[in-house]
Amino acid sequence: MPTASHPFKVCESIIPELLIAGLQTAEDLKKEAERLREREAKMFEELDTSVSGRFAETKVRQKQVRKSKDKPEDKERKEREAKKQAELKEKYELWNKGVAQAERMARVAAEPLARMADDEEMNRHLKQLIHEEDPMAPMLQTKKREEALDRGDLVYPTYQGECPPNRFGIRPGYRWDGVDRSNGFEAKLALMKNKKTAQEREYYQNVQLYE
Repeated sequence: MPTASHPFKVCESIIPELLIAGLQTAEDLKKEAERLREREAKMFEELDTSVSGRFAETKVRQKQVRKSKDKPEDKERKEREAKKQAELKEKYELWNKGVAQAERMARVAAEPLARMADDEEMNRHLKQLIHEEDPMAPMLQTKKREEALDRGDLVYPTYQGECPPNRFGIRPGYRWDGVDRSNGFEAKLALMKNKKTAQEREYYQNVQLYE
């Protein structure tokens, strides 16, 4: 029963007796530990099996979680997602190939194999070609740019001044300040090409002189 000095009831069957106070020898500590182990073992034997877990069946944890059965709603959602992913994949594949290129390939495939002199499509394509040595090339480029602007096409500004040549015909950006900051490789390559062309021309002229 609880008292004024001990408000809580002490269960003597669970809490062991207090250890002996004061200095103790190793033998005394060993005996005390043995007594506590025996008391705990006795308490465990007296406990109910449902509490202590004795003779309980061993539960083996599965390595893989079982797949729950799909509900009809989940199945429909997965089908919608799969269909959407297929549409996106088809669209991106078309974009990667290029919509304009795909349309041009389809148009070319529908055209006849033989081309005559009066072929309108071929003549239109040849007229649109701009040759570098053509003296009318700057005017044709300006006209082509104006036509693209009239159609509402996206036209990027280009640099209109003179620029060093390169193998790929790439012009500098329209904000270029005219300073060549390259390592000079393209200039050396153009110089070697011109030198080789001049040597071949000189060799051909000399051969004609001595024939």
